[in-house]
Amino acid sequence: MIGLRSIENDGRVAGEFINHNLNLQNMNEAIQQIHNTAMDLSDLARIKKVKEGEAVYRQYLTAAYELELYAVSKIEENNDTNDQLWRAILLKSAGWLAYKHGYLEQAKRLADKGLSIKTNRYVLDKISALKTTIEQDLKTQLPNNYHTYYGFLTAANILTNQITLQENNQVLTLNVPENIMKQIARLFLGTTVEIEATETNGKVVLEAIRPAA
Repeated sequence: MIGLRSIENDGRVAGEFINHNLNLQNMNEAIQQIHNTAMDLSDLARIKKVKEGEAVYRQYLTAAYELELYAVSKIEENNDTNDQLWRAILLKSAGWLAYKHGYLEQAKRLADKGLSIKTNRYVLDKISALKTTIEQDLKTQLPNNYHTYYGFLTAANILTNQITLQENNQVLTLNVPENIMKQIARLFLGTTVEIEATETNGKVVLEAIRPAA
């Protein structure tokens, strides 16, 4: 969940693949290749789950998800009205990968973004069906003390193992497990993130953190 894993795929690693494609003159071609690699990693994840177990499966699934999020971010940067169908397809794919990983709130947010696009009815129906599935799972899987926050990580105190999140006009302090505090400060300070947390007796504890969609 923290950062982009370097997952081997036919002699390549995901991080190196991104850097290579950033140099392509045709950004749409780069986005297509990144999407294709994300789908390849997703297929490999299913194979790895059978052969090597859950932990390796999740590594590959995470790499696929983060690559697809990257493709979404690049097509949104292009802001080309002719790319609306392609953008919706990428959001559907990223939402599905988030759902498979159990990132339900993130998956719902991606589906909502996809549904806001005026494009092909068939693709929108697929996104709508995905959102319905996500919402059903959200109702049954999350405990009452479980919360998702979306905002800007403004501060990280490695002495107290706490981070500060700016969410709209609200400032929230979260407690972080000591073993991941330095890594979170290095990777996410000064960025927009999605955080999953539990609250017990007024104390909010970080459970997971990832780049925001």
